Amino acid sequence: MVVFSIPESVRVYSLVFQPVEIRSGDFVFVDGISGSGKTTFLKLVAGYHPKYLGTVERSEGFLDGVAFYFHDFHLLEQYGIRENCLFQSLFLDHTTRNAPELSERFEKYADRFGIRSLLGKKISELSSGEYQRVCLIRTLLRGKPVVILDEPVAFLDAQNKKAVLETLLSLSEAGTTILISSHDREDFDFFKSRVPEKQFIPYSISSHE
Repeated sequence: MVVFSIPESVRVYSLVFQPVEIRSGDFVFVDGISGSGKTTFLKLVAGYHPKYLGTVERSEGFLDGVAFYFHDFHLLEQYGIRENCLFQSLFLDHTTRNAPELSERFEKYADRFGIRSLLGKKISELSSGEYQRVCLIRTLLRGKPVVILDEPVAFLDAQNKKAVLETLLSLSEAGTTILISSHDREDFDFFKSRVPEKQFIPYSISSHE
């Protein structure tokens, strides 16, 4: 099933995005230098750019099924790490009945992404890499069929980066549609060598006018 497509070139501001068709279960790797439009493209896919020239087609209910990892974090400093991670799933997605299951998944991600020792910290006390891991957990806890991630490993050390990449690979293997942006060739090589060829879509952004 096609979940998102650009039948012909689409313009957002001065950026031009080439045609692409994304099917359920695809893994889209968005590549481009800093400032090329990777974030703008992902926001276009997720519906955050309502003004554009051209045609964007989304399957019915697509936008309700998207979890978006923002490069600029958007954590709520008045709440703790656990509350920040659970907030969207419990209240925005109205999944309060699944609170015990969400808490269990949170505990697993806390161990996997190495934030267990940070749970007593205030949000303002976190480093950039710690912020990033908290935001990733918040995004993945939503359990959406489409996960869009804007440079999710940019501030991570090798060990934590490996944990995140392997987690995304596992989600892809389970059928989640993944869109990820990065300008790191190592990230590209990691996924290209592991995601089945028919599912892997390299989408390079380089066109400006």
